[in-house]
Amino acid sequence: MTNKYTACIIEDEVDASDYLLLILNNEFPNIEVKYVGRSIKDAAMYLLKEEHPDILFLDVQLQDGVIFDLFDKIGADKIHSQIIFTTAYDKFALPAIKANAVDYLLKPVSPLDFIIAVNKCITKIKSNKEAKIAEGSGIVNSTSSAASHHFINLPTLNGFSRISVNDIVYCEADANYTTITLAN
Repeated sequence: MTNKYTACIIEDEVDASDYLLLILNNEFPNIEVKYVGRSIKDAAMYLLKEEHPDILFLDVQLQDGVIFDLFDKIGADKIHSQIIFTTAYDKFALPAIKANAVDYLLKPVSPLDFIIAVNKCITKIKSNKEAKIAEGSGIVNSTSSAASHHFINLPTLNGFSRISVNDIVYCEADANYTTITLAN
């Protein structure tokens, strides 16, 4: 049985949102896009009245501001969706990481990178559901604790490293890669 997921796209460029929709429709028929928003104002109104989707695809720079203004409007602590940023700007990578982004994709978005990012979201959603089930049954899983929200898993040459968001000093974009400098 295939799990069903919901998504919203907040993107002011019609061609960019159509491109994301095309990939989602072709590669992830189990993801239903409930809403495509073109502005922070419209997205805030939608997210304040509707159930939040499993996945949010967010452009960073919109005509009415930066997407982080949306978090201020609706309360970042109220967003429990998995977030993938799709943007032409590399300078917002650190705020995106602090917003618990699953991925930060630079435009033009590579279909393969997009598919990998969506699969990471699905894995996290499944893991969160399993953690809730375990929590409800009295089984404690360390990844389900609130403390896990202050850590991210970063891909390295040897697999993944789990680091504290507070240890990140800065991020530097280099084409399709990001170098992350840590405090230690």
